[in-house]
Order: sequence, then structure tokens, then C-alpha cells
Amino acid sequence: MQFRDQPPPQRYPELLERVRQAAALATRWRGESATHQQDDELIDEAGRESFPASDPPTFSHAHA
Repeated sequence: MQFRDQPPPQRYPELLERVRQAAALATRWRGESATHQQDDELIDEAGRESFPASDPPTFSHAHA
């Protein structure tokens, strides 16, 4: 059963345990996303370096 599919906690101790589980799950996801963040930074850097230095030509109805 997935975390999201669990029934709501009925008692306070169950709520505390569920919060602990959610925090552990979030910590694991954050650790997994660290490599994705680095990939995103590399993609952004490549995009900045390949973007044309000049402005695009202005649009006019004569071009349409």
C-alpha cells in the first residue's frame, strides 16, 4: 500500500507516526532529486551559452 492510500489516522500517536513517515519520505525524495537539480543546472548553462547574442529582428506586417 502506498503512503497516500493509507486511511487517515484515528488517534494522535498514529498521526505522529504518519508525520514521521512523511518526513522520511520527503527526505528520501530530496536526496534523489539532488542529481536532477545538477542536470537542470547543466541544461540551463548550455542554454545560456547557446542563446544568440543579438536581438531577433523586429516583426512587421511586411514579413507576413
